[in-house]
Amino acid sequence: MTTFGKNILEKFAATLLSVALCFSPAAAQDRQSTGEEGDAKRILEELKRLSDDAIERDAARDKENERKVQFQKQSTKELYALGLRDLATLVEGPPGVAEKTRVWVAQADLARLPGLETIVHVKGPVTCGRIGCNIVILGNVGGTEKIILETIGETIESPRRDRIIINQGTEYQIKWRFNGVRFVARKNRR
Repeated sequence: MTTFGKNILEKFAATLLSVALCFSPAAAQDRQSTGEEGDAKRILEELKRLSDDAIERDAARDKENERKVQFQKQSTKELYALGLRDLATLVEGPPGVAEKTRVWVAQADLARLPGLETIVHVKGPVTCGRIGCNIVILGNVGGTEKIILETIGETIESPRRDRIIINQGTEYQIKWRFNGVRFVARKNRR
């Protein structure tokens, strides 16, 4: 058990014991003269606060874990399986390019669509430029797997569902918003 969990458990047990003592018949008689009813109320409020804090920490941890996306290295042949025939042809056409190209694939909930979206990041001699490499996001639109974003970038961040930032913190940063069918670039407000 973690130290955090042990501390919460100890506080809970101590609070529970205090509350039990406050509501015992002997304590009920003393409460009238010593003000223990106020103590019991404060103890119950503290117990609720500790419980709420623990729930908030668990929810924050869950959200953090949801955002950790694990990219898996795939063969360039996977591009065909994903329906990215043009990109696959570009990579596998010229001699020696496929061997120098790395295809990274992950799944995450990036948009308000059924299921998870597939993120494909293709890094190679014909798919990369000065601002990054091909990034394609596929999603289930109307029951069919479709491209909902095709761009170039080095990094992809999703601060919340329906929002994506490519090359965050650089001069090439682009913010995207999901419009129900695809991601569209958001104009920067000045």
